[in-house]
Amino acid sequence: MKENYASVKLSLRLRMIAEQVLIGSRIADIGSDHALLPVYLAQQGIIEGAIAGELNDGPYQSASKQVLQAGLQHKISVRHGDGLSVLHADEVDTIVIAGMGGSTMVHILDEGLHQLTGVKRLIVQPNVGELALREWFIRENWFLQSEHILEEEGLIYEILVAVPVNSEERVCKQANLYHPYDLESGFHVDLELLKLMGPYLIRESSNIFKDKWLQEIGKREWIINHLSKSEQPESLEKRIVLENEIEQIKRASNLN
Repeated sequence: MKENYASVKLSLRLRMIAEQVLIGSRIADIGSDHALLPVYLAQQGIIEGAIAGELNDGPYQSASKQVLQAGLQHKISVRHGDGLSVLHADEVDTIVIAGMGGSTMVHILDEGLHQLTGVKRLIVQPNVGELALREWFIRENWFLQSEHILEEEGLIYEILVAVPVNSEERVCKQANLYHPYDLESGFHVDLELLKLMGPYLIRESSNIFKDKWLQEIGKREWIINHLSKSEQPESLEKRIVLENEIEQIKRASNLN
């Protein structure tokens, strides 16, 4: 007799991440928490199998329980370990890392470089620090294939999808993606702005994208206000840098 298992429901953020997973993939979800993403993907028949990795004992137990309750032990392996150390080379073709800071993700990727053998797709959703990931992709020969942005419950998230490129195509593809250009206003969007704001997102310039950068401007203005109370030369230099960055962000995202 076939048992009936309840289908998991995903947040908008996790659903958009799930949409980036190709049919037939073998995925690793690093920092899987309750393993909602791999369970959903397995229930929908999208993936062949999954590894849910968790460092902390509580989330590891929660993920194990979720997989057990879904009856998916044969398809999802829940593993206790740090970052990509839960993987063997050529074990998966897609890696998802979501809900951490960009610098933490870069550390995980750097520490697990040899586990990336055979991986064809990286899907990352940093809570902050997207710049660090874009720079890592460039440095380690991964091509940023797409970027997505969404708002959920007052928070704005970016999802970046990257694929490996060989040395022959790397220079051409990266140069085309991050090629500086001029807006109709005449403002020059340079490499640093493209890496900071996202080469696809900056061109699309959606309302959510503008909302994000209004928030980021607000954060910089708060720092400037704090620095203005100091007469130290370093504080003045930092203020000038931030004020210039605010002006560039406004012009690049048509917020003037």
